Amino acid sequence: MNKEVILFDLDGTLVDSEQYYLSGTLKWMQREGYHGELKDLIPLIGKTMEATHIFIQEKLPHLSVEQVAKYNNDYFVKEDPIDYQKIIFDDVYDFFDKVKGKYKLALCSMDSMEELNNFLRQTGLAFDVVVSGSECKENKPSPEVWLKAMQELNVSADKCLAVEDSYVGIKSSKNAKIYTCARRDKRFNIKQDEADYCFDSLSELISILESKNE
Repeated sequence: MNKEVILFDLDGTLVDSEQYYLSGTLKWMQREGYHGELKDLIPLIGKTMEATHIFIQEKLPHLSVEQVAKYNNDYFVKEDPIDYQKIIFDDVYDFFDKVKGKYKLALCSMDSMEELNNFLRQTGLAFDVVVSGSECKENKPSPEVWLKAMQELNVSADKCLAVEDSYVGIKSSKNAKIYTCARRDKRFNIKQDEADYCFDSLSELISILESKNE
């Protein structure tokens, strides 16, 4: 395979944040009179914040999009701020120890740079390049976030492996012509068939990279 760079999405890939965000969103929505269930919010996975607020507003029509944004922000910033140490996947630290010095690592997420820095501070993980959604003009499935990372690393797509989970994210990395591996979803029915490979543990990627690099 001869890969030199591993590019990571964040949510649902390095941290189990999908459950955290869906559960928290459902909690504050129910306080505003929402009668749906967690499964009804699954379409939020992979959406931008703007699209998320519009989706929620359609289910809570008595609120404006601006009010939805405020309620959502207040909940996750003031009431239940994210603790990345609690939701980081068990296989992440071991994986990073094993690939350190062998591959360059990039974090490519549509989250804000402020949120990505929060993740880096809490976990102590280090990347050669970090690209946030705030630096991009287009959201996934546009390949822009991946292209920016590759440009900063001065590397071509054929030397890269992307790690994703959501349908939109997989579409985005494939649009950048990157070999894409997806953390297998077992809860939310996420469409992942366009990924080149689906894995249960990051250790599987080490096996793939090492066996195909020999």
